[in-house]
Amino acid sequence: MRSYHPDWPVTASISYLAVVDRRSQLTPEGGQPARRHRLDEPWQGWFCDDRPRMRQCAHRLRAARTGDLPVSDLPPGS
Repeated sequence: MRSYHPDWPVTASISYLAVVDRRSQLTPEGGQPARRHRLDEPWQGWFCDDRPRMRQCAHRLRAARTGDLPVSDLPPGS
């Protein structure tokens, strides 16, 4: 739950991720440019707390892939 503008009411927000080969071609949608963002770059979005959450999720996914963390230990939606 978050508000996307100080004058707007709080609304539900749905986040998702897709794990694909980094060599995959990105296909933009109309009005939605496609770009890969590095997680070590400064965050240019409205919600500065999103970047640490994305880093944490990436770390947990990497750990699960390498066997350092069971997939069952991943948070829901990861």
